[in-house]
Amino acid sequence: MAKQIDLSVLDQQRATTMAANELKKDLDSRRTDVDRAVAKLLRQRGLPRNFTGELEYNGYTIRVQRRTVIQFMGI
Repeated sequence: MAKQIDLSVLDQQRATTMAANELKKDLDSRRTDVDRAVAKLLRQRGLPRNFTGELEYNGYTIRVQRRTVIQFMGI
């Protein structure tokens, strides 16, 4: 007997994809402001402009590569 395939997963996947697309738009729209904020944080801490490493900020860690945020950790 053939296994029953639940077609509702297509609707679930579409909803998940749409939500992910909206989040990506939000992330992309903030990129410039985030990069500027990281640059300011680097200046405040006396770190070089092209810093690569991890920064502690407000209880979480920001992984930075050449002034660009790569990942937020510990959220």
